[in-house]
Amino acid sequence: MDGLKMKSQAKKSKFAKVPSKTRRREKASYELPNPLIYRLSDPGYTIYHRAALGGLAATVRAWQDEDNDVDPPAGIAATLTGDTVELSWANGLPTKEVLRRILAASFKRTDEGLIELIGQNIREDQRGLRLAVHDGVMKTFLQSKDSRRAEKKGTPYTIKSPDDDEPQIFMYQPVNSYFHQSADDKMKVVIKDGAARVELMQWLIPGAQKGARALEASTPDAFLLLFLVVASATFLIRPRDPKKNMHSCIVIPDVTDLRAFARSLHNIAGVGRGTERLTDSYLGHIVGGAEEAALRFLIDLKAFDVTREKGVKGCLAITMTKVAWDKKQFNRSMIARLRDNYPELNVFLAANQYLGGHRTHKNRKDETQVWLNNYVPALIAGNLAAEPKRHWCAKFNTLVNNEKDFKQMLAKNVREGLRMIKEEVRDTDDQLIIDIFHKAWNRTMGAMGERAEREGFDASDLFSDRQERMRNEILRIKTSEQLATWFLRFCANATKGGPLPPLRKGEERVRAFIFNPRNFDRFQNLCLFALLTYDKDQFTPKGDQTNGNQLSVWNCSH
Repeated sequence: MDGLKMKSQAKKSKFAKVPSKTRRREKASYELPNPLIYRLSDPGYTIYHRAALGGLAATVRAWQDEDNDVDPPAGIAATLTGDTVELSWANGLPTKEVLRRILAASFKRTDEGLIELIGQNIREDQRGLRLAVHDGVMKTFLQSKDSRRAEKKGTPYTIKSPDDDEPQIFMYQPVNSYFHQSADDKMKVVIKDGAARVELMQWLIPGAQKGARALEASTPDAFLLLFLVVASATFLIRPRDPKKNMHSCIVIPDVTDLRAFARSLHNIAGVGRGTERLTDSYLGHIVGGAEEAALRFLIDLKAFDVTREKGVKGCLAITMTKVAWDKKQFNRSMIARLRDNYPELNVFLAANQYLGGHRTHKNRKDETQVWLNNYVPALIAGNLAAEPKRHWCAKFNTLVNNEKDFKQMLAKNVREGLRMIKEEVRDTDDQLIIDIFHKAWNRTMGAMGERAEREGFDASDLFSDRQERMRNEILRIKTSEQLATWFLRFCANATKGGPLPPLRKGEERVRAFIFNPRNFDRFQNLCLFALLTYDKDQFTPKGDQTNGNQLSVWNCSH
Protein backbone atom coordinates (compact mmCIF):
# COMPACT_ATOMS: atom_id res chain seq x y z
CA MET A 1 0.00 0.00 0.00
CA ASP A 2 2.80 2.42 0.91
CA GLY A 3 4.45 1.64 -2.42
CA LEU A 4 1.30 2.63 -4.32
CA LYS A 5 1.08 5.90 -2.43
CA MET A 6 4.70 6.69 -3.23
CA LYS A 7 4.14 6.04 -6.96
CA SER A 8 1.03 8.24 -6.94
CA GLN A 9 2.91 11.06 -5.21
CA ALA A 10 5.76 10.73 -7.67
CA LYS A 11 3.38 11.10 -10.61
CA LYS A 12 1.80 14.18 -9.09
CA SER A 13 5.16 15.81 -8.42
CA LYS A 14 6.35 15.00 -11.92
CA PHE A 15 3.26 16.65 -13.43
CA ALA A 16 3.69 19.68 -11.19
CA LYS A 17 7.20 20.29 -12.55
CA VAL A 18 5.90 20.78 -16.12
CA PRO A 19 6.07 24.52 -16.89
CA SER A 20 2.65 26.07 -17.50
CA LYS A 21 3.76 27.60 -20.79
CA THR A 22 4.10 24.11 -22.33
CA ARG A 23 0.55 23.13 -21.58
CA ARG A 24 -1.87 23.07 -24.45
CA ARG A 25 -4.27 25.65 -23.06
CA GLU A 26 -4.26 28.57 -20.66
CA LYS A 27 -7.20 30.76 -19.72
CA ALA A 28 -7.11 34.26 -21.17
CA SER A 29 -9.26 37.37 -21.14
CA TYR A 30 -11.39 38.46 -24.09
CA GLU A 31 -9.53 41.22 -25.95
CA LEU A 32 -10.42 43.05 -29.17
CA PRO A 33 -8.37 45.54 -31.18
CA ASN A 34 -9.50 49.17 -31.14
CA PRO A 35 -10.67 50.09 -33.72
CA LEU A 36 -12.24 46.75 -34.65
CA ILE A 37 -12.43 46.54 -38.45
CA TYR A 38 -14.10 43.78 -40.43
CA ARG A 39 -13.74 43.59 -44.21
CA LEU A 40 -16.12 41.62 -46.41
CA SER A 41 -13.27 41.07 -48.87
CA ASP A 42 -11.14 39.29 -46.27
CA PRO A 43 -9.78 36.26 -48.20
CA GLY A 44 -10.00 34.07 -45.09
CA TYR A 45 -13.76 34.50 -44.70
CA THR A 46 -16.25 31.74 -45.39
CA ILE A 47 -19.91 32.23 -46.25
CA TYR A 48 -20.62 32.07 -42.50
CA HIS A 49 -18.27 34.99 -41.80
CA ARG A 50 -19.70 37.05 -44.68
CA ALA A 51 -23.26 36.40 -43.50
CA ALA A 52 -22.33 37.25 -39.92
CA LEU A 53 -20.76 40.48 -41.13
CA GLY A 54 -24.00 41.21 -42.97
CA GLY A 55 -25.85 40.68 -39.69
CA LEU A 56 -23.50 43.09 -37.91
CA ALA A 57 -23.97 45.62 -40.73
CA ALA A 58 -27.77 45.34 -40.41
CA THR A 59 -27.45 45.88 -36.66
CA VAL A 60 -25.29 48.99 -37.17
CA ARG A 61 -27.80 50.30 -39.69
CA ALA A 62 -30.58 49.86 -37.13
CA TRP A 63 -28.55 51.84 -34.58
CA GLN A 64 -28.10 54.65 -37.08
CA ASP A 65 -31.69 54.76 -38.34
CA GLU A 66 -33.35 57.83 -36.85
CA ASP A 67 -36.82 56.43 -37.58
CA ASN A 68 -36.21 53.46 -35.29
CA ASP A 69 -36.74 53.52 -31.56
CA VAL A 70 -33.37 51.85 -30.99
CA ASP A 71 -30.66 53.06 -28.65
CA PRO A 72 -27.13 52.57 -30.00
CA PRO A 73 -24.46 51.35 -27.58
CA ALA A 74 -23.19 54.29 -25.54
CA GLY A 75 -19.62 55.31 -26.29
CA ILE A 76 -19.34 53.02 -29.35
CA ALA A 77 -18.75 54.63 -32.76
CA ALA A 78 -19.78 52.57 -35.80
CA THR A 79 -19.03 53.14 -39.48
CA LEU A 80 -20.64 51.13 -42.30
CA THR A 81 -19.62 50.90 -45.97
CA GLY A 82 -20.32 48.37 -48.67
CA ASP A 83 -17.23 46.38 -47.70
CA THR A 84 -16.42 47.23 -44.07
CA VAL A 85 -17.82 47.64 -40.60
CA GLU A 86 -15.67 49.58 -38.16
CA LEU A 87 -16.31 49.78 -34.42
CA SER A 88 -14.27 52.02 -32.11
CA TRP A 89 -14.41 53.31 -28.54
CA ALA A 90 -12.46 55.39 -26.05
CA ASN A 91 -9.11 53.88 -25.10
CA GLY A 92 -9.97 53.83 -21.42
CA LEU A 93 -13.09 51.70 -21.89
CA PRO A 94 -12.45 48.05 -20.90
CA THR A 95 -13.06 45.44 -23.59
CA LYS A 96 -15.53 43.59 -21.40
CA GLU A 97 -17.63 46.74 -21.03
CA VAL A 98 -17.46 47.36 -24.79
CA LEU A 99 -18.78 43.88 -25.44
CA ARG A 100 -21.51 44.22 -22.84
CA ARG A 101 -22.78 47.44 -24.40
CA ILE A 102 -22.72 46.12 -27.99
CA LEU A 103 -24.48 42.88 -27.09
CA ALA A 104 -27.09 44.71 -25.00
CA ALA A 105 -27.88 46.99 -27.96
CA SER A 106 -28.02 44.10 -30.45
CA PHE A 107 -29.75 41.13 -28.79
CA LYS A 108 -32.90 41.78 -26.81
CA ARG A 109 -36.13 40.09 -25.76
CA THR A 110 -39.68 41.40 -25.70
CA ASP A 111 -41.92 41.64 -22.66
CA GLU A 112 -43.52 38.37 -23.79
CA GLY A 113 -40.17 36.57 -23.76
CA LEU A 114 -39.66 36.56 -27.54
CA ILE A 115 -36.18 36.85 -29.02
CA GLU A 116 -35.65 40.27 -30.60
CA LEU A 117 -32.77 40.76 -33.05
CA ILE A 118 -32.35 44.50 -33.55
CA GLY A 119 -30.69 44.09 -36.94
CA GLN A 120 -33.81 42.50 -38.43
CA ASN A 121 -35.85 45.65 -37.80
CA ILE A 122 -39.11 43.87 -36.95
CA ARG A 123 -41.84 46.19 -35.71
CA GLU A 124 -43.89 45.55 -32.58
CA ASP A 125 -47.12 45.04 -34.54
CA GLN A 126 -45.60 42.22 -36.66
CA ARG A 127 -46.54 39.55 -34.17
CA GLY A 128 -46.53 36.71 -36.66
CA LEU A 129 -43.03 37.50 -37.92
CA ARG A 130 -41.74 37.88 -34.37
CA LEU A 131 -43.09 34.44 -33.47
CA ALA A 132 -41.59 32.90 -36.63
CA VAL A 133 -38.13 34.27 -35.80
CA HIS A 134 -38.40 33.16 -32.17
CA ASP A 135 -39.53 29.61 -33.02
CA GLY A 136 -36.92 29.22 -35.75
CA VAL A 137 -34.02 30.44 -33.61
CA MET A 138 -35.10 28.27 -30.67
CA LYS A 139 -35.08 25.17 -32.89
CA THR A 140 -31.72 25.92 -34.52
CA PHE A 141 -29.24 28.34 -32.94
CA LEU A 142 -30.59 28.00 -29.41
CA GLN A 143 -31.89 24.44 -29.38
CA SER A 144 -29.47 23.43 -26.62
CA LYS A 145 -30.75 24.01 -23.10
CA ASP A 146 -27.30 25.39 -22.23
CA SER A 147 -27.78 28.22 -24.73
CA ARG A 148 -30.79 29.86 -23.06
CA ARG A 149 -32.84 30.13 -19.93
CA ALA A 150 -36.42 29.44 -20.94
CA GLU A 151 -39.74 28.65 -19.32
CA LYS A 152 -40.40 24.93 -19.11
CA LYS A 153 -44.05 25.19 -20.13
CA GLY A 154 -45.34 26.56 -23.39
CA THR A 155 -47.30 29.80 -23.48
CA PRO A 156 -50.18 30.64 -25.83
CA TYR A 157 -49.50 33.38 -28.36
CA THR A 158 -52.30 35.01 -30.35
CA ILE A 159 -51.94 36.30 -33.89
CA LYS A 160 -54.76 38.29 -35.42
CA SER A 161 -54.79 38.07 -39.20
CA PRO A 162 -56.37 40.98 -41.12
CA ASP A 163 -57.90 38.48 -43.54
CA ASP A 164 -59.35 36.23 -40.85
CA ASP A 165 -61.76 37.29 -38.13
CA GLU A 166 -60.82 34.35 -35.93
CA PRO A 167 -57.48 34.73 -34.10
CA GLN A 168 -54.83 32.04 -34.40
CA ILE A 169 -53.35 30.66 -31.19
CA PHE A 170 -49.87 29.13 -31.18
CA MET A 171 -47.72 27.78 -28.36
CA TYR A 172 -44.20 29.06 -27.80
CA GLN A 173 -41.47 28.84 -25.17
CA PRO A 174 -40.62 32.24 -23.63
CA VAL A 175 -36.98 32.96 -22.82
CA ASN A 176 -35.60 34.89 -19.87
CA SER A 177 -32.16 35.21 -21.45
CA TYR A 178 -30.10 33.63 -24.21
CA PHE A 179 -26.44 33.07 -25.03
CA HIS A 180 -25.92 36.05 -27.36
CA GLN A 181 -26.92 38.48 -24.63
CA SER A 182 -24.11 37.39 -22.28
CA ALA A 183 -21.55 35.92 -24.68
CA ASP A 184 -18.84 38.10 -23.15
CA ASP A 185 -19.08 35.97 -19.99
CA LYS A 186 -19.86 32.58 -21.55
CA MET A 187 -17.40 32.31 -24.43
CA LYS A 188 -14.21 30.69 -23.21
CA VAL A 189 -10.95 32.20 -24.40
CA VAL A 190 -7.77 30.14 -24.17
CA ILE A 191 -4.17 30.55 -25.26
CA LYS A 192 -3.25 27.98 -27.87
CA ASP A 193 0.09 28.02 -29.68
CA GLY A 194 0.69 31.51 -28.35
CA ALA A 195 -2.57 32.98 -29.68
CA ALA A 196 -5.95 33.63 -28.08
CA ARG A 197 -8.61 31.26 -29.45
CA VAL A 198 -12.32 30.70 -28.76
CA GLU A 199 -13.90 27.29 -29.02
CA LEU A 200 -17.04 27.69 -31.13
CA MET A 201 -20.29 26.29 -29.82
CA GLN A 202 -23.14 24.98 -31.94
CA TRP A 203 -25.30 27.97 -31.08
CA LEU A 204 -22.88 30.12 -33.06
CA ILE A 205 -22.84 27.90 -36.18
CA PRO A 206 -25.70 25.36 -36.04
CA GLY A 207 -24.92 22.09 -37.72
CA ALA A 208 -21.16 22.55 -37.54
CA GLN A 209 -19.51 19.29 -36.58
CA LYS A 210 -16.35 18.77 -34.58
CA GLY A 211 -13.76 16.48 -36.06
CA ALA A 212 -10.58 15.30 -34.45
CA ARG A 213 -10.03 18.89 -33.35
CA ALA A 214 -12.45 21.38 -31.85
CA LEU A 215 -13.87 24.21 -33.95
CA GLU A 216 -12.00 27.35 -32.97
CA ALA A 217 -11.71 30.95 -34.06
CA SER A 218 -9.84 34.09 -33.12
CA THR A 219 -11.56 36.34 -30.61
CA PRO A 220 -12.60 38.97 -33.22
CA ASP A 221 -14.05 36.25 -35.48
CA ALA A 222 -15.87 34.60 -32.58
CA PHE A 223 -17.45 37.94 -31.71
CA LEU A 224 -18.42 38.45 -35.36
CA LEU A 225 -20.09 35.03 -35.61
CA LEU A 226 -22.53 36.05 -32.89
CA PHE A 227 -24.30 38.07 -35.60
CA LEU A 228 -24.83 35.09 -37.92
CA VAL A 229 -28.23 34.61 -36.30
CA VAL A 230 -29.21 38.14 -37.41
CA ALA A 231 -28.48 37.63 -41.11
CA SER A 232 -29.84 34.09 -41.35
CA ALA A 233 -33.46 33.20 -41.97
CA THR A 234 -34.97 30.24 -40.12
CA PHE A 235 -37.93 28.21 -41.36
CA LEU A 236 -40.05 25.29 -40.23
CA ILE A 237 -40.42 22.42 -42.71
CA ARG A 238 -43.72 20.53 -42.84
CA PRO A 239 -43.02 17.01 -44.22
CA ARG A 240 -45.48 15.41 -46.64
CA ASP A 241 -46.01 12.55 -44.21
CA PRO A 242 -48.63 13.85 -41.72
CA LYS A 243 -47.28 11.51 -39.05
CA LYS A 244 -43.90 13.25 -38.98
CA ASN A 245 -43.20 16.35 -36.93
CA MET A 246 -41.97 19.58 -38.42
CA HIS A 247 -38.22 20.11 -38.53
CA SER A 248 -36.14 23.19 -39.20
CA CYS A 249 -33.85 24.79 -41.72
CA ILE A 250 -31.47 27.73 -41.80
CA VAL A 251 -30.85 29.91 -44.84
CA ILE A 252 -27.43 31.60 -44.78
CA PRO A 253 -27.01 34.36 -47.38
CA ASP A 254 -23.75 34.84 -49.27
CA VAL A 255 -23.39 38.58 -48.72
CA THR A 256 -21.60 40.68 -51.37
CA ASP A 257 -22.45 44.24 -50.31
CA LEU A 258 -23.01 45.16 -46.67
CA ARG A 259 -25.08 48.30 -47.15
CA ALA A 260 -27.29 46.74 -49.82
CA PHE A 261 -27.84 43.61 -47.72
CA ALA A 262 -28.64 45.58 -44.56
CA ARG A 263 -31.16 47.70 -46.47
CA SER A 264 -32.84 44.66 -48.02
CA LEU A 265 -32.99 42.78 -44.72
CA HIS A 266 -34.70 45.76 -43.07
CA ASN A 267 -37.18 46.08 -45.91
CA ILE A 268 -38.27 42.45 -45.63
CA ALA A 269 -39.69 43.28 -42.22
CA GLY A 270 -42.05 45.80 -43.76
CA VAL A 271 -40.34 49.15 -44.10
CA GLY A 272 -40.60 49.06 -47.89
CA ARG A 273 -44.35 49.03 -48.43
CA GLY A 274 -45.94 48.35 -51.81
CA THR A 275 -44.01 45.15 -52.55
CA GLU A 276 -45.40 41.74 -51.71
CA ARG A 277 -43.12 39.76 -49.41
CA LEU A 278 -42.97 36.00 -49.01
CA THR A 279 -41.36 35.80 -45.57
CA ASP A 280 -42.91 38.63 -43.54
CA SER A 281 -45.43 36.48 -41.66
CA TYR A 282 -45.52 33.38 -39.48
CA LEU A 283 -47.07 31.24 -42.23
CA GLY A 284 -44.44 32.54 -44.66
CA HIS A 285 -41.83 30.69 -42.58
CA ILE A 286 -43.53 27.29 -42.91
CA VAL A 287 -42.43 25.56 -46.11
CA GLY A 288 -42.21 22.15 -47.75
CA GLY A 289 -38.43 22.03 -48.13
CA ALA A 290 -35.18 23.86 -47.43
CA GLU A 291 -34.73 24.86 -51.08
CA GLU A 292 -38.17 26.47 -51.09
CA ALA A 293 -37.23 28.40 -47.95
CA ALA A 294 -33.99 29.60 -49.55
CA LEU A 295 -35.69 30.78 -52.75
CA ARG A 296 -38.37 32.64 -50.79
CA PHE A 297 -35.72 34.43 -48.74
CA LEU A 298 -33.58 35.27 -51.78
CA ILE A 299 -36.59 36.58 -53.69
CA ASP A 300 -37.51 38.86 -50.80
CA LEU A 301 -33.95 40.16 -50.53
CA LYS A 302 -33.71 40.81 -54.26
CA ALA A 303 -37.08 42.56 -54.31
CA PHE A 304 -35.41 45.53 -52.65
CA ASP A 305 -32.17 45.61 -54.64
CA VAL A 306 -33.35 48.74 -56.41
CA THR A 307 -29.83 50.10 -56.92
CA ARG A 308 -26.87 48.70 -58.81
CA GLU A 309 -25.55 47.33 -55.55
CA LYS A 310 -26.14 43.59 -55.24
CA GLY A 311 -26.56 42.49 -51.64
CA VAL A 312 -26.23 38.70 -52.10
CA LYS A 313 -25.07 36.22 -54.72
CA GLY A 314 -26.75 33.12 -53.37
CA CYS A 315 -27.13 31.23 -50.12
CA LEU A 316 -26.78 27.96 -48.25
CA ALA A 317 -29.87 26.02 -47.17
CA ILE A 318 -29.22 23.75 -44.19
CA THR A 319 -31.80 21.24 -43.00
CA MET A 320 -31.78 20.45 -39.28
CA THR A 321 -33.35 17.12 -38.29
CA LYS A 322 -32.91 14.25 -35.84
CA VAL A 323 -30.19 11.85 -36.93
CA ALA A 324 -29.59 8.24 -35.95
CA TRP A 325 -26.46 8.97 -33.94
CA ASP A 326 -27.96 11.81 -31.86
CA LYS A 327 -31.54 11.59 -30.61
CA LYS A 328 -31.34 14.59 -28.29
CA GLN A 329 -31.12 17.51 -30.71
CA PHE A 330 -31.39 18.55 -34.34
CA ASN A 331 -28.28 18.16 -36.47
CA ARG A 332 -27.39 19.08 -40.03
CA SER A 333 -28.87 16.45 -42.32
CA MET A 334 -28.69 18.19 -45.70
CA ILE A 335 -26.98 21.22 -47.18
CA ALA A 336 -27.68 22.83 -50.57
CA ARG A 337 -26.12 25.83 -52.26
CA LEU A 338 -28.39 28.08 -54.27
CA ARG A 339 -27.55 30.76 -56.81
CA ASP A 340 -29.23 34.14 -56.85
CA ASN A 341 -31.02 33.50 -60.15
CA TYR A 342 -32.39 30.68 -62.30
CA PRO A 343 -33.85 30.72 -65.83
CA GLU A 344 -36.97 28.91 -64.56
CA LEU A 345 -37.43 31.12 -61.49
CA ASN A 346 -40.76 32.40 -62.85
CA VAL A 347 -42.06 28.81 -62.77
CA PHE A 348 -41.32 28.68 -59.04
CA LEU A 349 -42.81 32.14 -58.47
CA ALA A 350 -46.05 31.04 -60.15
CA ALA A 351 -46.10 27.82 -58.11
CA ASN A 352 -45.54 29.77 -54.90
CA GLN A 353 -48.17 32.38 -55.76
CA TYR A 354 -50.96 30.01 -56.79
CA LEU A 355 -50.17 26.83 -54.84
CA GLY A 356 -48.04 28.02 -51.94
CA GLY A 357 -50.86 28.63 -49.50
CA HIS A 358 -51.48 27.12 -46.07
CA ARG A 359 -54.48 25.69 -44.31
CA THR A 360 -55.02 25.83 -40.57
CA HIS A 361 -57.25 24.03 -38.11
CA LYS A 362 -57.53 23.97 -34.34
CA ASN A 363 -56.90 20.96 -32.18
CA ARG A 364 -58.76 20.01 -29.01
CA LYS A 365 -56.73 22.53 -27.01
CA ASP A 366 -57.78 25.33 -29.38
CA GLU A 367 -54.22 25.55 -30.71
CA THR A 368 -53.69 26.31 -34.39
CA GLN A 369 -52.10 23.62 -36.55
CA VAL A 370 -50.62 24.57 -39.94
CA TRP A 371 -50.48 22.40 -43.06
CA LEU A 372 -49.37 23.11 -46.61
CA ASN A 373 -51.94 23.19 -49.37
CA ASN A 374 -49.56 21.70 -51.90
CA TYR A 375 -45.97 20.51 -52.33
CA VAL A 376 -45.48 21.61 -55.94
CA PRO A 377 -43.52 24.77 -54.91
CA ALA A 378 -41.16 22.68 -52.76
CA LEU A 379 -40.69 20.17 -55.60
CA ILE A 380 -39.83 22.86 -58.16
CA ALA A 381 -37.48 24.63 -55.74
CA GLY A 382 -35.69 21.37 -55.00
CA ASN A 383 -35.24 20.72 -58.72
CA LEU A 384 -33.84 24.19 -59.41
CA ALA A 385 -31.33 23.94 -56.58
CA ALA A 386 -30.24 20.35 -57.28
CA GLU A 387 -26.65 19.54 -58.25
CA PRO A 388 -26.39 18.22 -60.86
CA LYS A 389 -29.24 20.35 -62.14
CA ARG A 390 -32.64 18.70 -62.58
CA HIS A 391 -35.47 19.70 -64.86
CA TRP A 392 -38.04 21.91 -63.10
CA CYS A 393 -40.70 19.17 -63.49
CA ALA A 394 -38.51 16.29 -62.29
CA LYS A 395 -40.11 13.94 -59.75
CA PHE A 396 -43.58 15.31 -60.50
CA ASN A 397 -44.63 11.65 -60.64
CA THR A 398 -44.08 11.41 -56.85
CA LEU A 399 -46.96 13.86 -56.34
CA VAL A 400 -49.41 11.69 -58.31
CA ASN A 401 -48.00 8.28 -57.50
CA ASN A 402 -51.24 6.98 -56.00
CA GLU A 403 -54.90 7.54 -56.75
CA LYS A 404 -55.56 9.57 -53.60
CA ASP A 405 -52.81 12.09 -54.36
CA PHE A 406 -53.92 12.28 -57.99
CA LYS A 407 -57.48 13.14 -57.00
CA GLN A 408 -56.21 15.87 -54.71
CA MET A 409 -54.25 17.32 -57.62
CA LEU A 410 -57.43 17.26 -59.70
CA ALA A 411 -59.14 19.71 -57.33
CA LYS A 412 -60.24 22.84 -59.14
CA ASN A 413 -58.01 25.28 -57.27
CA VAL A 414 -54.94 23.05 -57.71
CA ARG A 415 -55.52 22.60 -61.43
CA GLU A 416 -55.96 26.33 -61.87
CA GLY A 417 -52.66 26.86 -60.09
CA LEU A 418 -50.93 24.28 -62.28
CA ARG A 419 -52.27 26.04 -65.38
CA MET A 420 -50.76 29.31 -64.18
CA ILE A 421 -47.43 27.50 -63.76
CA LYS A 422 -47.75 26.20 -67.34
CA GLU A 423 -48.04 29.78 -68.60
CA GLU A 424 -44.57 30.53 -67.18
CA VAL A 425 -42.85 27.62 -68.93
CA ARG A 426 -40.43 29.04 -71.51
CA ASP A 427 -38.53 25.98 -72.74
CA THR A 428 -39.52 25.25 -76.35
CA ASP A 429 -39.48 21.46 -76.03
CA ASP A 430 -41.54 21.61 -72.83
CA GLN A 431 -44.11 23.85 -74.48
CA LEU A 432 -44.28 21.60 -77.53
CA ILE A 433 -44.85 18.35 -75.60
CA ILE A 434 -47.50 19.93 -73.39
CA ASP A 435 -49.22 21.52 -76.40
CA ILE A 436 -49.34 18.24 -78.35
CA PHE A 437 -50.67 16.37 -75.31
CA HIS A 438 -53.39 18.95 -74.74
CA LYS A 439 -54.52 18.91 -78.35
CA ALA A 440 -54.67 15.11 -78.40
CA TRP A 441 -56.56 15.05 -75.08
CA ASN A 442 -58.91 17.68 -76.45
CA ARG A 443 -59.78 15.43 -79.39
CA THR A 444 -60.10 12.39 -77.07
CA MET A 445 -62.51 14.20 -74.77
CA GLY A 446 -64.48 15.45 -77.76
CA ALA A 447 -64.97 11.89 -79.01
CA MET A 448 -66.02 10.69 -75.54
CA GLY A 449 -68.43 13.62 -75.25
CA GLU A 450 -70.06 12.80 -78.59
CA ARG A 451 -70.49 9.18 -77.49
CA ALA A 452 -72.07 10.24 -74.21
CA GLU A 453 -74.43 12.57 -76.06
CA ARG A 454 -75.47 9.83 -78.47
CA GLU A 455 -76.06 7.29 -75.72
CA GLY A 456 -77.66 9.77 -73.36
CA PHE A 457 -75.42 9.73 -70.27
CA ASP A 458 -73.06 12.10 -68.44
CA ALA A 459 -69.50 12.04 -69.81
CA SER A 460 -67.87 13.10 -66.51
CA ASP A 461 -67.31 9.53 -65.36
CA LEU A 462 -65.80 8.64 -68.73
CA PHE A 463 -63.33 11.52 -68.47
CA SER A 464 -62.34 10.59 -64.89
CA ASP A 465 -61.87 6.92 -65.69
CA ARG A 466 -59.78 7.71 -68.77
CA GLN A 467 -57.60 10.16 -66.80
CA GLU A 468 -56.93 7.55 -64.12
CA ARG A 469 -56.06 4.92 -66.73
CA MET A 470 -53.67 7.32 -68.45
CA ARG A 471 -51.98 8.14 -65.14
CA ASN A 472 -51.40 4.44 -64.50
CA GLU A 473 -50.20 3.81 -68.04
CA ILE A 474 -47.67 6.67 -67.93
CA LEU A 475 -46.36 5.68 -64.50
CA ARG A 476 -45.89 2.02 -65.47
CA ILE A 477 -43.75 2.81 -68.51
CA LYS A 478 -40.03 2.23 -67.86
CA THR A 479 -38.21 3.15 -71.11
CA SER A 480 -38.16 6.10 -73.49
CA GLU A 481 -39.12 3.91 -76.48
CA GLN A 482 -42.18 2.56 -74.66
CA LEU A 483 -43.21 6.07 -73.63
CA ALA A 484 -42.73 7.43 -77.16
CA THR A 485 -44.83 4.58 -78.57
CA TRP A 486 -47.58 5.21 -76.01
CA PHE A 487 -47.53 8.94 -76.79
CA LEU A 488 -47.80 8.42 -80.54
CA ARG A 489 -50.60 5.86 -80.14
CA PHE A 490 -52.44 8.31 -77.87
CA CYS A 491 -52.17 11.00 -80.56
CA ALA A 492 -53.15 8.57 -83.33
CA ASN A 493 -56.23 7.36 -81.45
CA ALA A 494 -57.24 10.96 -80.75
CA THR A 495 -57.08 11.99 -84.41
CA LYS A 496 -57.99 8.63 -85.97
CA GLY A 497 -54.75 8.73 -87.92
CA GLY A 498 -55.20 12.30 -89.19
CA PRO A 499 -53.02 15.35 -88.57
CA LEU A 500 -52.98 17.29 -85.31
CA PRO A 501 -53.58 21.05 -85.33
CA PRO A 502 -50.74 23.38 -86.34
CA LEU A 503 -47.72 23.41 -83.97
CA ARG A 504 -44.78 25.77 -83.64
CA LYS A 505 -42.12 23.16 -84.30
CA GLY A 506 -41.90 20.35 -86.84
CA GLU A 507 -41.76 16.62 -86.67
CA GLU A 508 -38.00 16.27 -86.42
CA ARG A 509 -37.74 18.30 -83.19
CA VAL A 510 -40.46 16.28 -81.47
CA ARG A 511 -39.05 12.98 -82.79
CA ALA A 512 -35.56 13.84 -81.49
CA PHE A 513 -36.95 14.68 -78.07
CA ILE A 514 -39.29 11.78 -77.37
CA PHE A 515 -36.95 9.04 -78.64
CA ASN A 516 -33.92 10.34 -76.72
CA PRO A 517 -33.36 8.06 -73.66
CA ARG A 518 -31.85 10.99 -71.74
CA ASN A 519 -35.22 12.76 -71.86
CA PHE A 520 -37.24 9.86 -70.45
CA ASP A 521 -37.80 11.21 -66.91
CA ARG A 522 -38.48 14.69 -68.23
CA PHE A 523 -40.87 13.38 -70.89
CA GLN A 524 -42.76 11.20 -68.41
CA ASN A 525 -43.21 14.01 -65.90
CA LEU A 526 -44.25 16.47 -68.60
CA CYS A 527 -46.96 14.05 -69.72
CA LEU A 528 -48.30 13.80 -66.16
CA PHE A 529 -48.09 17.57 -65.79
CA ALA A 530 -49.94 18.05 -69.08
CA LEU A 531 -52.64 15.59 -67.99
CA LEU A 532 -53.41 17.86 -65.02
CA THR A 533 -53.09 21.21 -66.78
CA TYR A 534 -55.50 20.68 -69.66
CA ASP A 535 -57.98 23.55 -69.90
CA LYS A 536 -61.27 22.45 -71.46
CA ASP A 537 -62.02 26.07 -72.44
CA GLN A 538 -58.77 26.47 -74.38
CA PHE A 539 -59.58 24.27 -77.39
CA THR A 540 -62.69 23.54 -79.42
CA PRO A 541 -63.91 19.92 -79.73
CA LYS A 542 -63.23 19.91 -83.46
CA GLY A 543 -59.71 21.25 -83.07
CA ASP A 544 -57.96 24.22 -84.68
CA GLN A 545 -57.85 24.28 -88.46
CA THR A 546 -55.78 27.44 -88.95
CA ASN A 547 -53.07 27.53 -91.55
CA GLY A 548 -49.52 26.40 -90.73
CA ASN A 549 -47.21 23.42 -90.70
CA GLN A 550 -48.97 20.30 -89.51
CA LEU A 551 -47.47 17.54 -87.40
CA SER A 552 -48.57 14.17 -88.73
CA VAL A 553 -49.01 11.25 -86.37
CA TRP A 554 -46.32 8.76 -87.27
CA ASN A 555 -46.62 5.04 -87.33
CA CYS A 556 -46.16 3.71 -83.78
CA SER A 557 -43.24 1.54 -84.90
CA HIS A 558 -41.04 4.68 -85.23
